[in-house]
Amino acid sequence: MEPGQLVWAPNSSRRDLLWPGVLIDSKEHAPDYVRNQKQTGRVVVCFYGPSIAQSRDRDYAWVTPPLQPLAELGLAAVIKTVPSMHQKALHAAHEEALSVEAGFLDPFQGLVKVDPAAPCCFSCGRPLKPKEAAAAKEQHGRCSSCQSRHEAGQHCGVCSRVWFDYEADRMATCSRCSGRVHEGCDAKAARAVQAAAAAEAAGRVKHEPNADEVEQQHDTQQQQQQQQQQ
Repeated sequence: MEPGQLVWAPNSSRRDLLWPGVLIDSKEHAPDYVRNQKQTGRVVVCFYGPSIAQSRDRDYAWVTPPLQPLAELGLAAVIKTVPSMHQKALHAAHEEALSVEAGFLDPFQGLVKVDPAAPCCFSCGRPLKPKEAAAAKEQHGRCSSCQSRHEAGQHCGVCSRVWFDYEADRMATCSRCSGRVHEGCDAKAARAVQAAAAAEAAGRVKHEPNADEVEQQHDTQQQQQQQQQQ
């Protein structure tokens, strides 16, 4: 798959719902905060339609190929699995994708054109105006909004980037310090997020991903396997 190809991909900003988007080259069209989250073996998809966050125009995600081409799956098959609160946005996203597919719109319309020299917020990736850029130098590269969140403790304990409400399902909480960690920043956090998602999919009571809790379960399972092998 090459940049510019239209696909269906799990949108992590919308609880991994299948969403229409376009494959992009992270070096050319991905905001700073997306490039900083680079994940080996994955590609970047920019999703069509409105972003779930008011602070940006588009949602992005690093996803694992292969992905399903847009033309191979109709909206009717997808929307059955989408909660009503997201259906209006999905309709808008699909209409935009169809316009791109028909040649009426540029596939990269509305995407940022990366300027390596342009200052951006370290956390949210939003381009900074000159006055904001000057202030950001005193705030470790963060815009005023992200700086306020960081001071309130709303940031990842590993990468120090602030997190937003829509990212909550992709983070784990440490039971020792109550800090939160992105799943992509720590192996324990990733296992905790995966375990919570599996529990929810199995119909069990949903609980917040806890890295230490899952790590204890992981260690217990390994010990049991070792005892069985002896």
